[in-house]
Amino acid sequence: MARRNEVFEKMPNSKQDPRPLDIIKDDLSYQDAALTKEEKQEMLERTIKWDSARKYADSIIQLCQGTDLETIRKQARKLVTLMESEADRIGVPVSPYGKSCSWAMWDIGKQNYFFTHQAENNSAYEIGDPLSDTKREEIINRHLGWEAYKAFHSDPAPGWKQKITNDRRYIDALELLNKPPNQFKTLSSKDLAELGKYLRQRRD
Repeated sequence: MARRNEVFEKMPNSKQDPRPLDIIKDDLSYQDAALTKEEKQEMLERTIKWDSARKYADSIIQLCQGTDLETIRKQARKLVTLMESEADRIGVPVSPYGKSCSWAMWDIGKQNYFFTHQAENNSAYEIGDPLSDTKREEIINRHLGWEAYKAFHSDPAPGWKQKITNDRRYIDALELLNKPPNQFKTLSSKDLAELGKYLRQRRD
């Protein structure tokens, strides 16, 4: 098992460890998103049933062994802020889900889970510390790609699809934007991260 930075490992945890269900409710189920009360309740009930949510909640708790939950939440908020800033620069419309910290907490938990359970990792995906600079960029790219793919196929902002289609600087991104969706009506995690990277590295 890969080891985390020694300084990070030795940081004291002065707060009581959170419970997995608390993490799921407070951090993984989009309760901070601008959704209706009914939508939030539906999302909460759905998330509680997911095995992945429990695994990633446990993984976040494991991260709390070296720091505290609020520090991890601050990292997640930074990811959201950076993703929104990049989306604004490129013109990608951001959904209410993109303004929530849940997607960032979910990805942090997921990345740490596979970082600490490497035998379960798909070999197509590169393992890494979720709090490293490299993984933070990947997490931002992935969600930016998710927002872009969603917007491209639903066009909540009139003209955005036409604008990007006619902009040759986004030729690499367009190949992925036009790719058929998977069973979850989006792209694979790897493709979404690539899409976000291409959007941020447009050819000027």
